Amino acid sequence: MICIVREDLDTFSMWRFVLIALTIVLTIGCGTPSPTDSGANGSAQAETEQSSGTKSTDTSDLPDSGTTVTGRAMWNDQALPSASVIVVPEGNSYTDPNPVATGTVDADGYFTISFNGTGNHTIWVMGTPDDYWGVGKKVEPDPGATVDLGNMYVAKKMTVPTIVYVLLPNGVDHRFEFSWEAFPDTVDYSVVIWNTSTSPSTEIFQGSVGNVTEYSFDSSLSLDTDYQFSVTAISAVKEEGSSAGIRFAYYSGLNFSFP
Repeated sequence: MICIVREDLDTFSMWRFVLIALTIVLTIGCGTPSPTDSGANGSAQAETEQSSGTKSTDTSDLPDSGTTVTGRAMWNDQALPSASVIVVPEGNSYTDPNPVATGTVDADGYFTISFNGTGNHTIWVMGTPDDYWGVGKKVEPDPGATVDLGNMYVAKKMTVPTIVYVLLPNGVDHRFEFSWEAFPDTVDYSVVIWNTSTSPSTEIFQGSVGNVTEYSFDSSLSLDTDYQFSVTAISAVKEEGSSAGIRFAYYSGLNFSFP
């Protein structure tokens, strides 16, 4: 009886040892990741971090794409490939020494130019300075958008008009006779005369004189008074949406007075 009891106890002790060993092995196996698992997890974590980093890129400091402006430089019905394009803040002259942007036109007069910044800007199209006056159009900024100005018509500079003072035979009455350069394709000339002795200057005549190159002003003009004369050639070409012909040549600001 004693031997049987001791044998049962030994068997029980052996199985207990086996169970403890299995428990230790299983605990170690489940609690420690394998090198392969560790590498896979690390790679997945890296991909997640990289993807998250791309999505959260801060664009607050990136410049906007600006406002793009297109158009075409024209003189009368002809493209003006010699023109240049200047962008300045509204109110600034095209002679601004620090323009916002500058550009040129292609052989057919077309241009594309972009600018950044807030506030309205003026797009100036300039011909060669000795031959043409510039023309400007206002553009409101619209970052990322394209604004088409269509045709932008510059005007040619006329040669200096001639003014002749004529004393009539009665020795009392007098007049001024004006003559100017003729431009083909002109349908009308407009004349303006100012009294520049007043402040501000006073317009004393403005009107169409027809398709002629001379005009006599018979209204009474005063001695010791300064005047100014301007003449504009009007073309049959019209800007889109306008019923009036464009001015395609003019001379502005010829001063005169009694001799």
